[in-house]
Amino acid sequence: MKIRIRLRLNTLISLGVIMLIMLSMAWTFWKIDMADRNKNLVSEMRKAAFERILLRDEYLLYREDRAGIQWRAKSETLEGLMETVSKRLAATKDKALLQDARKDFNATLSGFSTILEKYEREKRSVGRKLAFDEADSRLIGQIFLKAYALQDSINRLYESTEMEAVTTRNSGFILIIFFVLGGGVAIILNSIVAGRIVAKGVMKLHEEVGIIGSGNLDYRIDAKGDDELAALARASNDMAAKLKESHTSMASLQQEITERKRVEAEREKLIRELQEALAKVKTLSGFIPICASCKKIRDDKGYWEQVEVYIRNHSEAEFSHGICPECFKKLYPDEILEDL
Repeated sequence: MKIRIRLRLNTLISLGVIMLIMLSMAWTFWKIDMADRNKNLVSEMRKAAFERILLRDEYLLYREDRAGIQWRAKSETLEGLMETVSKRLAATKDKALLQDARKDFNATLSGFSTILEKYEREKRSVGRKLAFDEADSRLIGQIFLKAYALQDSINRLYESTEMEAVTTRNSGFILIIFFVLGGGVAIILNSIVAGRIVAKGVMKLHEEVGIIGSGNLDYRIDAKGDDELAALARASNDMAAKLKESHTSMASLQQEITERKRVEAEREKLIRELQEALAKVKTLSGFIPICASCKKIRDDKGYWEQVEVYIRNHSEAEFSHGICPECFKKLYPDEILEDL
């Protein structure tokens, strides 16, 4: 696998882990928010039910229309809250508690609405406040019991939703910690493994390139694989082969240069020897003034010298004196020249 692909994969894994952590955190906060909202709605239900009881008791004590009107309004509020909560609850136990609360609410709503309607009719017909009869007292007693049952169901539902909120919050924090720590460990391990693989390949290539760099041009690096390090190893092998060829050519060139220097040295030596030999050779050239009678030769200074002296001074020649046959006859006519 190529290094850039490995690094890109490492980055994608890290991003995936980070996205998973963010999603888990978002889901956890959403669950915590849902649990808190449910608890708050049930808390509003409990508050509405309690205020409803207070308005009921105020109406029964003072028979004021204001309390009855507010009781009806609070009943509508409580009914709307129970409808909203019923759509949000998921636990079977909570749904059962809400169902019981609905039954008790309907019972109190029906019973106390009957009391209110009866009182309003009698008040309009008689024109004054009337006392409750025995039937009304029994109905009010049942209303009290159902109201207490409603309050108890709502309190139990509140405790359940509060416990669910606490549990959800704790579970969410544990989940967040798990994903953060686990994701961090996964990212670190993935980075360490990828780094070690790349570092190991780089170190090995560095050592083998060092072997070639030390002068061992016959050494070849193991270039298996298709990553950048393998390509670099193959390029290093090609470089070593070319360097070896260049080294061989340089060695041949150096040998040729050495041979040429040797030949040049020999030639210069020969030239020096020839120059030395030539320096020792004296030659006669030009016009030489010679006496037509005695055959003496005039030198550069104007002196007349014997021929043998002049030649000896101007060349390397030496004379050995003898006598030719003609001169012998002239000088010694009575003597016979013996042939030697």
